[in-house]
Amino acid sequence: MPHAAGSRVSRTGVYRITHRGHRQPHEATLRKGETFPRCSLCGDAVMFEFIEALGKIQPEHIGYDPNFVRAAMKKPKSA
Repeated sequence: MPHAAGSRVSRTGVYRITHRGHRQPHEATLRKGETFPRCSLCGDAVMFEFIEALGKIQPEHIGYDPNFVRAAMKKPKSA
């Protein structure tokens, strides 16, 4: 089940990230409690799909991806 930008990450793991046409799907790590970030280019059109829990090999955290660095650096709002 895909997750939308702005919703809360419910479990730590590797997610496949699909953008609206400006780049190929890619994978990144997101942590429970974070907010799925907006993309700096396609905004809320980005979708996140859980792939697997973290193992020995971990893709880079989404905060290091240039399309998400600003959104990932913001502190989450209190729930």
